[in-house]
Amino acid sequence: MKTHTDITAYFTEIGFEFEKRGDDVWVGRLDENDPPMVVAYAPPLLILQISLVPLSKLNPSEELYKKLLIANATEMDHGAFAIDEDAIIVVDTLQLENLDVNELKASIDSLNLAASLSYNLLADYRKK
Repeated sequence: MKTHTDITAYFTEIGFEFEKRGDDVWVGRLDENDPPMVVAYAPPLLILQISLVPLSKLNPSEELYKKLLIANATEMDHGAFAIDEDAIIVVDTLQLENLDVNELKASIDSLNLAASLSYNLLADYRKK
């Protein structure tokens, strides 16, 4: 199973600038224009998450949730759109047992792409 040291070495290798935010949590980004990504070490998983928009800033509807589910099936290589208590998020989980740097990079890239696509996806549902 990959350790904290392995994960931070992978971050460095791919250029993911990060800060430690607790024993098992990092926050970082590949590029200064990327949204902050929370990465949690939760054996046997590594959980990656980007918070996109608070639900309080949206007019949620069945149509919005349907669009998010369709996007999960058609737009996402890794991860999925989800709701976490009070926000729309994009999240992925990776198995620590066989994790390699390429899989981690692919997951980070996919979540960043989903975050950029979400702007248009959520635009019609933002409160004015």
